[in-house]
Amino acid sequence: MIKKVFSFFLFIFFMIILVLFSGCGKKKNAQEALAHFHQGNQYMQKGEIDLAIEEFKKAVKLDPKFSEAQNNLGGAYMQKGMVDEAIVHFKNTIEFDPDYAKGYNNLGGAYAQKGMFEEAIKNLQKAVEINPNYVDVYCNLGRLYIQQKNLDASIFSFKKAIALDDRNFDAHHNLALVYYSQKRLDEALEELKKALEINPNSASTHAGLGLVYKEKKMPSQAIDEFKKALEIDPNNQVAKANLRSIPGGGEIE
Repeated sequence: MIKKVFSFFLFIFFMIILVLFSGCGKKKNAQEALAHFHQGNQYMQKGEIDLAIEEFKKAVKLDPKFSEAQNNLGGAYMQKGMVDEAIVHFKNTIEFDPDYAKGYNNLGGAYAQKGMFEEAIKNLQKAVEINPNYVDVYCNLGRLYIQQKNLDASIFSFKKAIALDDRNFDAHHNLALVYYSQKRLDEALEELKKALEINPNSASTHAGLGLVYKEKKMPSQAIDEFKKALEIDPNNQVAKANLRSIPGGGEIE
């Protein structure tokens, strides 16, 4: 009887030791994974994408459920143009953390790169369902809706982004382009001016403003904007072509 009791307690003792060592191993893996994750982020900041990928791969091998490392590995693959590989890791991200809005945003962006617009929109919509204040997602949705020629939805998305962040350059600039395509020139003009208040050195915005002035039969203002665009970017083809087409636009060096 005593031997049986002793054997039972010995078994319990070894099980406790096993659990303790198992827990220590997991903690060590998580710590090492975090170190590789931070190293990967440092490489990303330096533009050393291949080295970043290696570090993120080490992180997710040690801790496969490390959603941020999965997400950043996907982002590194996107920068290399390896979209299929990126999709795998963005999917892992949201599998391990279904409430990680950034993962859905990035997965949507990857699907958009492949022309899979329905899947892209579905994931972007899931991102704003999780985080209704996610400005970048509304901008991404706006651009996707332009590609689908759903301009009303595009306008709604860019306006939503602006309502959340009135200093968002991309939202103002892209909303202006949609208005211009609809011949809503006064609204386009207003949005382009707001965009230039945020970023006065955007050649494409100056060129867009030139197009609006040209359409409104205001040639001197159009010439000024096209010239400003070329001062910033001498290779801006929109400004070059339209400046030549306006009487008095002058020769382009």
